[in-house]
Amino acid sequence: MSMRFRWLASVVMAVSICFWMGCGGSSTAGTTSMYVATQGSAQIFGYRSNINSGNLSSINGSPFTAGAGATSIVIDPTHAFAFVANTGTSDISRFSISANGTLVAMSPNQALVGTPGGMTMDSSGKFLFVTLPQNNQISIFAVSSGNLSEVPNSPFSSDAFNIQAPIAVAVSPKSNFLYVANQVALNQVNGSISIFSFDPTSGVLPVLNPATPNIAAAAFPPVQAGTTPSAIAISPGGSFVYVTNSGTNNLDGFAVDTGATNPTNVGDLVPIVGTPFPAGLHPVAAAIDPSGQFLYVVNQNSNTVTGYKIAHTDGKLTTLANSPFNTGAGPVAIGISPTNKFLYVSNNSANTISTFSIDPPSGNIGPTSATVSTGAQPAGIAFGR
Repeated sequence: MSMRFRWLASVVMAVSICFWMGCGGSSTAGTTSMYVATQGSAQIFGYRSNINSGNLSSINGSPFTAGAGATSIVIDPTHAFAFVANTGTSDISRFSISANGTLVAMSPNQALVGTPGGMTMDSSGKFLFVTLPQNNQISIFAVSSGNLSEVPNSPFSSDAFNIQAPIAVAVSPKSNFLYVANQVALNQVNGSISIFSFDPTSGVLPVLNPATPNIAAAAFPPVQAGTTPSAIAISPGGSFVYVTNSGTNNLDGFAVDTGATNPTNVGDLVPIVGTPFPAGLHPVAAAIDPSGQFLYVVNQNSNTVTGYKIAHTDGKLTTLANSPFNTGAGPVAIGISPTNKFLYVSNNSANTISTFSIDPPSGNIGPTSATVSTGAQPAGIAFGR
C-alpha cells in the first residue's frame, strides 16, 4: 500500500476517537445523527441512526458536497458546525448544521499549505488541529462561529526532531496536551509519538526560540512507537493512550503520567506492561467506547475489528472472547454511537457501512441487518446526539 493511501486511511483514527463523537442539530426522537465522509465521491452522507435497532436512514438533502478526497470529519461540541478534510484539494470544507441535521456549506473552504492527514478538535471546541504529513507540519486553527483562522506561527514544524509524516493527532479530553503520531522517527525504522502542550487561550505550541518561531518544541522527547503508526485513541478520562501500528500489525499502549512522582512529568507517556498488543493485518483506526471499558481496532487487510477489554487500573488490554469480528472489504474507519449501543465501520473497498450491536457486559459486538451502501470509498465517521 502506498504511503499516500496510508495517510488517507489513517486520517480516520482520530475520527474514531471521542473528540469526533459530537455533532449537530436537534435530534429526531429515537435517533442519533451520523455523518460519513467519502473519498471517492467527494461527499458527506448523513444518516439518522435508530437508537434501538441501529438502522440508518438518510438525512434530508444527503449526500452533501465536499472536496475531492474527503476523508475525515469533525463536529464541534456545540453541534453547530462540521469540518471536513479534503486530501484532493488540500483544504477544509466548512458546514453549518441545521436543526434537522442538514449540512449547509459555508464559503470559502479553508486552504491548507499541504495535504491533510489527521484532524481533531479540543474538547472546548476552540481549536482545530490538522497534520500535514508531506510537509512535516501541524496546522492549528482558532474556531469561531464556524470560521477558521490560523493561530500565530502556524503551521508548526517537527523538523527540529528529525520526525517525518505526522499522520494522526489527538488531544487529551482533560488537559491541553496534544499527541501526534509520526510515521518516521529518528532511526528511520519505527514511528514515534510527539507530545506538545498547547496554550489553551491562543492555541499556540511552544517554540524553540524566537529565531525559529515555526519550529515547535515538544514537551517531552518523542516516545517510540511501532512501524508506521496510523491512529491514536485516548480514553475518555484521559488516562490511557493507544496507537495502532499498521506496519507491525499491533498497537502500543501508554499510561499518561499524572505527575504523582514528579510534577514536571505530567502528560508524558509511560508504556503499559505487555505493550505492544497484537492486532490484525494493517490496523488503521481505533475507538474507545464512551464508558472507557473497551477498545476496538480496525484491521484493513484482515477485514476485521479486534476488540479489547481495558483494565481500568493500568490500561492493559485483554482481547475479547469473540474477537476478531468480520467487517466488509477494506475497513478504514470506526465510530461508536453516543448511546454506546452500536458500532459502525466504513468499508472503503466495499462502499458500505457495517453496523454492529454492542453487548455491554462483555464488549463483544454482533452484526445487525443495518449494513448500507454509501458513496465511493467511505472513510471518516462522526456522530450527533
